[in-house]
Amino acid sequence: MIIYSTRHDAALNAARRGSSILKVTRTMTKLLEKAFEEASRLPEEDQDAFAETLLSDLASEERWTELFVKSQDKLALLAKEALTQFNEGTTRPIEENSDFSHD
Repeated sequence: MIIYSTRHDAALNAARRGSSILKVTRTMTKLLEKAFEEASRLPEEDQDAFAETLLSDLASEERWTELFVKSQDKLALLAKEALTQFNEGTTRPIEENSDFSHD
């Protein structure tokens, strides 16, 4: 299967579904192009620092996305438990600006 996409999410989803061939057409927004153009004027050391930060942020975002996808069953179970407790009247309202008790 060949996937043509300008969206990162679509490519990730196709990869998760086991696509054997994945081709992604990538385009940058005007704002991203401007940011890279501005960054290209920085000294080499600053460019490398910018690149390291950006790559780290992208990797972190991908990890969070993967963890969120993997946790859907657990989140659904927790939501069901919370709704059951609410319907049974065993929950308490959360007061704004208060700490959560651990009892």
